[in-house]
Amino acid sequence: MAKAPAASRLRMAHGFREPYYRVGYWDDMKSIRLTHRPSGTLLAEGPRGFKGIMPFEGNFYVRRRYLRTDRLKVNGVPGLCPYKFLYVWMDLRLEGRDPVKYFGWLYWLPNPLLPFIWWRVALPGNHPEVTVEEWDSPDAP
Repeated sequence: MAKAPAASRLRMAHGFREPYYRVGYWDDMKSIRLTHRPSGTLLAEGPRGFKGIMPFEGNFYVRRRYLRTDRLKVNGVPGLCPYKFLYVWMDLRLEGRDPVKYFGWLYWLPNPLLPFIWWRVALPGNHPEVTVEEWDSPDAP
C-alpha cells in the first residue's frame, strides 16, 4: 500500500481527518480534454472530478464552464434511464458537415442522489469519433 503524502501523514498523526470528498484531491489532480476526431473540434477541457469533468460509467459529465463548443444542440428527443431519470438527446452540428445525431445528452430531470449529473452535458467516452486525453494538471500543488 502506498504511503500518504507528508502533509496527510502529519494531519493523520495529529488526529485531523479530511472530509471524504477531499481525500486524495491534490494527489491525483488530472485534466481531461475531449475532441471530435474527424473535425478536430475541441468539445470540453478542464479538471477531472466533481467540480469539472466527471467520468461515470464510461461517459463524461461536463460542467458548462468547461464546454469549449456551442455546437451541441438539443434535438428534442427525450430519453429515460431507470436510475438517472429523464434526459434529452443532443446533436453535434458543425458547419459544412452532416450533424452527428444523438452525440450527447443532458439530464433535465436528474436523480437527486447523483449531483454530478445535474444539468451537465454528457459526452460518450467510447464514441468512435471522440478522442479522450488525460494528463497531470500543472497547477496541482
